[in-house]
Amino acid sequence: MALTDDDIEKIAQLLKPLEQRLGGLEQGLGGLEQGLGGLEQRFSGLEQGLGGLEQRFSGLEQGLGGLEQRFSGLEQRLGGLEQRFSGLEQRLGGLEQRFSGLEKTVDNISEDLSGFRIEVNAQFIEVQHNFEGLYARDEKREQEYLLLREQISRLERRVDALEEKVA
Repeated sequence: MALTDDDIEKIAQLLKPLEQRLGGLEQGLGGLEQGLGGLEQRFSGLEQGLGGLEQRFSGLEQGLGGLEQRFSGLEQRLGGLEQRFSGLEQRLGGLEQRFSGLEKTVDNISEDLSGFRIEVNAQFIEVQHNFEGLYARDEKREQEYLLLREQISRLERRVDALEEKVA
């Protein structure tokens, strides 16, 4: 069957709306392609932004790791300081006990020295009375009196020295 001009014309008439529709579809496809290009650009921008955020996050993780290490170091130092402080408290407690014992010893020595001084003074007065009597009787006894006085003086110096050590 051969096509006539009339048939060709009819076919052409039928094809025109299809061509118009096809042209509309092609324009729509072109618009979609442009939109897709815009979306691809936005997606590329988002990927770059995401890469930047990933780098920033990685930097923050590293910074956090560094802070954790510093914190751990500070915790260790604090533990060491707490141990040293505890040791110092124990030493202080020991020193307080020793000091208390020394205070009691000093008090006892002071009491002993006070009693000793009273005893020495009483003996001195007694010796002095005895010497006065001896001196009046005999010149020979005067030398003995001077010797005893020297001994008393030495005893007094010893008492004074002991009192200075205690003070």
